[in-house]
Amino acid sequence: MLIPIFPLELVVFPNEIVPLFIFEERYKAMIADCEPAGKEEFKPFGISFIDEGKVSKVGCSVVVAEVENRHPDGSMHIVTTGRSRYSIVDIIEDKSYLRGRIEILADDDSLVDMALLRAAIGAHQELLDLTTQHLVVEGERISDTPTAFEMASDCGLDLKQKQRVLEMTSENERLQFLNGHFDEVLPNLRTRLEQQRRVKSNGHT
Repeated sequence: MLIPIFPLELVVFPNEIVPLFIFEERYKAMIADCEPAGKEEFKPFGISFIDEGKVSKVGCSVVVAEVENRHPDGSMHIVTTGRSRYSIVDIIEDKSYLRGRIEILADDDSLVDMALLRAAIGAHQELLDLTTQHLVVEGERISDTPTAFEMASDCGLDLKQKQRVLEMTSENERLQFLNGHFDEVLPNLRTRLEQQRRVKSNGHT
Protein backbone atom coordinates (compact mmCIF):
# COMPACT_ATOMS: atom_id res chain seq x y z
CA MET A 1 0.00 0.00 0.00
CA LEU A 2 1.38 3.40 -1.02
CA ILE A 3 0.24 6.55 0.80
CA PRO A 4 1.44 10.15 1.21
CA ILE A 5 3.52 10.73 4.34
CA PHE A 6 3.21 13.95 6.34
CA PRO A 7 6.19 14.20 8.78
CA LEU A 8 5.21 16.27 11.82
CA GLU A 9 6.30 16.86 15.40
CA LEU A 10 3.09 15.08 16.33
CA VAL A 11 1.99 11.57 17.24
CA VAL A 12 -1.51 10.51 16.21
CA PHE A 13 -3.41 7.52 17.58
CA PRO A 14 -6.17 5.49 15.88
CA ASN A 15 -9.59 7.21 16.20
CA GLU A 16 -8.01 10.44 17.47
CA ILE A 17 -9.44 13.66 16.03
CA VAL A 18 -6.65 15.96 14.87
CA PRO A 19 -7.09 19.47 13.40
CA LEU A 20 -4.38 20.59 10.97
CA PHE A 21 -3.52 23.82 9.18
CA ILE A 22 -2.20 23.11 5.69
CA PHE A 23 -0.16 25.97 4.26
CA GLU A 24 2.98 24.63 2.56
CA GLU A 25 2.63 24.18 -1.20
CA ARG A 26 3.72 20.53 -1.14
CA TYR A 27 1.09 19.65 1.43
CA LYS A 28 -1.59 21.61 -0.39
CA ALA A 29 -0.74 19.34 -3.33
CA MET A 30 -0.86 16.29 -1.06
CA ILE A 31 -4.37 17.12 0.17
CA ALA A 32 -5.47 17.82 -3.41
CA ASP A 33 -4.20 14.37 -4.43
CA CYS A 34 -6.17 12.81 -1.55
CA GLU A 35 -9.37 14.68 -2.33
CA PRO A 36 -12.08 12.56 -4.00
CA ALA A 37 -13.60 13.50 -7.32
CA GLY A 38 -17.14 12.82 -6.17
CA LYS A 39 -18.80 12.07 -2.85
CA GLU A 40 -16.33 9.37 -1.89
CA GLU A 41 -14.16 9.58 1.20
CA PHE A 42 -10.78 11.32 1.12
CA LYS A 43 -7.90 8.98 0.47
CA PRO A 44 -5.75 8.40 3.59
CA PHE A 45 -2.36 9.89 4.24
CA GLY A 46 0.09 9.06 6.99
CA ILE A 47 1.30 11.21 9.85
CA SER A 48 4.76 10.16 11.04
CA PHE A 49 6.51 11.67 14.04
CA ILE A 50 9.69 13.47 13.00
CA ASP A 51 12.31 13.47 15.75
CA GLU A 52 15.56 15.39 15.27
CA GLY A 53 15.08 15.30 11.51
CA LYS A 54 14.39 11.58 11.35
CA VAL A 55 11.02 10.26 10.19
CA SER A 56 9.75 7.51 12.49
CA LYS A 57 9.08 4.18 10.83
CA VAL A 58 5.77 3.66 12.65
CA GLY A 59 3.00 6.18 12.11
CA CYS A 60 -0.78 6.42 11.86
CA SER A 61 -2.87 6.97 8.77
CA VAL A 62 -5.55 9.66 8.87
CA VAL A 63 -8.48 10.66 6.69
CA VAL A 64 -9.79 14.19 6.22
CA ALA A 65 -13.18 14.26 7.95
CA GLU A 66 -13.89 17.94 7.29
CA VAL A 67 -12.43 20.92 5.48
CA GLU A 68 -13.35 23.75 7.83
CA ASN A 69 -11.94 26.68 5.87
CA ARG A 70 -10.32 27.16 2.49
CA HIS A 71 -8.41 30.41 2.15
CA PRO A 72 -7.73 32.38 -1.06
CA ASP A 73 -4.05 31.41 -1.01
CA GLY A 74 -4.97 27.71 -1.04
CA SER A 75 -4.18 27.10 2.62
CA MET A 76 -6.86 25.35 4.64
CA HIS A 77 -7.95 24.26 8.09
CA ILE A 78 -8.91 20.60 8.10
CA VAL A 79 -10.04 18.05 10.68
CA THR A 80 -8.64 14.54 10.36
CA THR A 81 -9.44 11.25 12.07
CA GLY A 82 -6.79 8.65 12.91
CA ARG A 83 -7.26 5.28 11.26
CA SER A 84 -4.60 2.55 11.22
CA ARG A 85 -1.06 2.20 12.48
CA TYR A 86 1.50 1.39 9.85
CA SER A 87 5.16 0.60 9.41
CA ILE A 88 7.03 2.25 6.53
CA VAL A 89 8.69 -0.35 4.32
CA ASP A 90 10.11 2.09 1.79
CA ILE A 91 10.12 5.85 1.17
CA ILE A 92 9.30 7.09 -2.34
CA GLU A 93 10.52 10.58 -3.28
CA ASP A 94 8.89 11.06 -6.67
CA LYS A 95 6.62 14.00 -5.72
CA SER A 96 7.00 17.28 -3.86
CA TYR A 97 5.90 15.41 -0.71
CA LEU A 98 7.05 12.03 0.59
CA ARG A 99 5.18 8.84 -0.07
CA GLY A 100 5.63 5.61 1.80
CA ARG A 101 5.08 1.98 0.96
CA ILE A 102 3.53 0.71 4.18
CA GLU A 103 2.35 -2.35 6.03
CA ILE A 104 -0.61 -2.07 8.41
CA LEU A 105 0.25 -3.01 12.01
CA ALA A 106 -2.05 -5.25 14.03
CA ASP A 107 -1.93 -6.19 17.69
CA ASP A 108 -0.44 -9.52 18.70
CA ASP A 109 -2.97 -10.18 21.47
CA SER A 110 -6.75 -10.32 21.41
CA LEU A 111 -7.66 -10.66 25.11
CA VAL A 112 -7.35 -7.62 27.36
CA ASP A 113 -6.28 -8.09 30.98
CA MET A 114 -9.28 -6.58 32.77
CA ALA A 115 -7.31 -5.88 35.95
CA LEU A 116 -4.84 -3.77 33.95
CA LEU A 117 -7.69 -2.02 32.16
CA ARG A 118 -9.62 -1.20 35.35
CA ALA A 119 -6.47 0.13 37.03
CA ALA A 120 -5.65 2.33 34.04
CA ILE A 121 -9.19 3.68 33.72
CA GLY A 122 -9.33 4.56 37.43
CA ALA A 123 -5.93 6.25 37.45
CA HIS A 124 -6.67 8.07 34.20
CA GLN A 125 -9.94 9.44 35.58
CA GLU A 126 -8.21 10.56 38.78
CA LEU A 127 -5.57 12.37 36.73
CA LEU A 128 -8.23 14.16 34.70
CA ASP A 129 -10.19 15.06 37.83
CA LEU A 130 -7.09 16.46 39.55
CA THR A 131 -5.98 18.51 36.57
CA THR A 132 -9.53 19.54 35.61
CA GLN A 133 -8.31 19.36 32.01
CA HIS A 134 -11.18 17.27 30.74
CA LEU A 135 -14.68 18.40 31.63
CA VAL A 136 -16.79 15.62 30.19
CA VAL A 137 -20.13 16.50 28.65
CA GLU A 138 -22.65 13.91 27.61
CA GLY A 139 -21.69 12.21 24.35
CA GLU A 140 -18.13 13.54 24.36
CA ARG A 141 -16.37 10.26 25.17
CA ILE A 142 -15.73 7.86 22.29
CA SER A 143 -16.70 4.95 24.54
CA ASP A 144 -17.53 4.13 28.14
CA THR A 145 -14.46 1.88 28.25
CA PRO A 146 -11.57 3.88 26.76
CA THR A 147 -8.72 2.13 25.01
CA ALA A 148 -5.07 2.64 25.91
CA PHE A 149 -4.74 4.90 22.87
CA GLU A 150 -7.62 7.11 24.05
CA MET A 151 -6.11 7.43 27.51
CA ALA A 152 -2.60 8.02 26.13
CA SER A 153 -3.83 10.98 24.09
CA ASP A 154 -4.57 13.19 27.11
CA CYS A 155 -2.61 11.94 30.13
CA GLY A 156 0.48 14.12 29.86
CA LEU A 157 2.81 11.87 27.87
CA ASP A 158 5.53 13.62 25.90
CA LEU A 159 5.90 12.97 22.18
CA LYS A 160 8.57 10.30 22.55
CA GLN A 161 6.44 8.46 25.09
CA LYS A 162 3.44 8.69 22.76
CA GLN A 163 5.52 7.31 19.91
CA ARG A 164 6.58 4.43 22.12
CA VAL A 165 2.91 3.66 22.87
CA LEU A 166 2.05 3.86 19.17
CA GLU A 167 4.72 1.30 18.34
CA MET A 168 3.51 -1.26 20.90
CA THR A 169 1.60 -4.17 19.35
CA SER A 170 -0.18 -5.32 22.50
CA GLU A 171 -3.04 -3.58 24.33
CA ASN A 172 -1.86 -5.14 27.58
CA GLU A 173 1.64 -3.76 27.03
CA ARG A 174 0.19 -0.31 26.43
CA LEU A 175 -1.93 -0.56 29.59
CA GLN A 176 1.10 -1.64 31.63
CA PHE A 177 3.03 1.36 30.31
CA LEU A 178 0.19 3.74 31.17
CA ASN A 179 -0.21 2.30 34.66
CA GLY A 180 3.51 2.85 35.21
CA HIS A 181 3.11 6.45 34.04
CA PHE A 182 0.15 7.03 36.36
CA ASP A 183 2.04 5.47 39.31
CA GLU A 184 4.82 7.99 38.69
CA VAL A 185 2.86 11.19 38.14
CA LEU A 186 -0.17 10.84 40.44
CA PRO A 187 1.66 10.88 43.82
CA ASN A 188 3.59 14.00 42.84
CA LEU A 189 0.43 15.66 41.56
CA ARG A 190 -1.51 14.84 44.73
CA THR A 191 1.31 16.26 46.89
CA ARG A 192 1.58 19.45 44.82
CA LEU A 193 -2.17 20.08 44.89
CA GLU A 194 -2.30 19.46 48.65
CA GLN A 195 0.52 21.96 49.17
CA GLN A 196 -1.32 24.52 47.05
CA ARG A 197 -4.50 23.91 49.03
CA ARG A 198 -2.64 24.45 52.33
CA VAL A 199 -1.07 27.68 51.07
CA LYS A 200 -4.50 29.01 50.07
CA SER A 201 -5.92 28.08 53.48
CA ASN A 202 -2.93 29.61 55.34
CA GLY A 203 -1.78 26.21 56.52
CA HIS A 204 -5.13 25.25 58.08
CA THR A 205 -6.51 21.81 57.30
